[in-house]
Amino acid sequence: MPSSAYRVVVALLGIAFFATPVGLRAVGVTAHPFENRVLAGPPKLSQGFDAFDQTTRFFVDRMPLREQAVRANTWLSRHIFDTTPRYGEGAFAAAGRSGLPFGQPLAAQPAGAQRPRPNQPAPSGNHAVVGRDGWLYLQGELDRACSPFIPFAQAASGWERIASIVRASGRRAVVLVVPDKSTIYPEHLPASFAQRRCSEQNRQALWSAIGAAARGNVVGLRSALLAAKRHAGDGLYRRKDSHWSTLGTLALVRAALARVGGGVRERPSEIVDPGPATYTGDLTTLVGAAEQDRAQRRDVRRAPGAPRVPGRALFVYDSYGQLALPQLAPYFANLRSIDWSQITPAGVAAQVARSDTVIFETVEREFDYRASDPGEAGPQLVAALRRALGR
Repeated sequence: MPSSAYRVVVALLGIAFFATPVGLRAVGVTAHPFENRVLAGPPKLSQGFDAFDQTTRFFVDRMPLREQAVRANTWLSRHIFDTTPRYGEGAFAAAGRSGLPFGQPLAAQPAGAQRPRPNQPAPSGNHAVVGRDGWLYLQGELDRACSPFIPFAQAASGWERIASIVRASGRRAVVLVVPDKSTIYPEHLPASFAQRRCSEQNRQALWSAIGAAARGNVVGLRSALLAAKRHAGDGLYRRKDSHWSTLGTLALVRAALARVGGGVRERPSEIVDPGPATYTGDLTTLVGAAEQDRAQRRDVRRAPGAPRVPGRALFVYDSYGQLALPQLAPYFANLRSIDWSQITPAGVAAQVARSDTVIFETVEREFDYRASDPGEAGPQLVAALRRALGR
């Protein structure tokens, strides 16, 4: 075929590629959310120059055939090129300005995804790792295991200091550390990956530091979950999500009551199996094809007159703790909860001062960051607690 004919064919294909979505939109075909997030809103003049980025996101989110394009790209990447697409990654995504067809705002990332350090480029771990047996993992938890912000022993000491300050004021307090998914289910990770050796070595160091924390105010849930795994199998964490299931969250409830429950305990008769729950895996969004899966579920149903921990209790949590909250609340007479990401250290200290019992929760991959200088549980919180509690 002459070169001019090639040019005509390429030109026609290019026109079809760009014109088809526009034509479909003109006749009323619209896109629908498929990434476990709402579509971007329209731009506003109050956004200033950011309105241009918002305009791009607005129109890209509503591009007809966008979902089909993402799914096709995912299929080609995974089945033809044997790679994992990294849609949640890049400078624009990390900055919350993703206007690219395959990007997503930072708010849509799985909680606990790798965050940038001060004056550092965008993180590289906010994408999914395709494991074996249909399992997905957050790359960030593997990266973070290999690159701690501060030494694990220092982080453990920082958490211990926080709990000790609260306890010294006459309040009950405990720090609960929830293991990463790959810590409890390493057998479903890929047969080989770059962080295998360093993540295994550093995890051992991290959990040793937690176990050695003075006075037992810092409690890791790894041993309890590994023991539960012998009976629950793969049911403690969600296969296609970065979080655990409500079968796994019971370990947090039991550990919290054992440390600050004052004799209130969970009874086996109070745990009800309502059947598996359907969820949309947040990690499936990061590989470009939001999927639903099923996970084991447990509810807590207590009698109206069942004993409860008296007084005012405070639960400071991340997304792992949020999933445990419905199971934890029935055991307390008055439980308030706040998200680490939604409050300042001074705000946390003020809430602690109004409480009789305090439960701090953090997922493993945030353990060292939160206790570091810029972290939510770092020196700023220590100072704020001392001021608020008079210590």
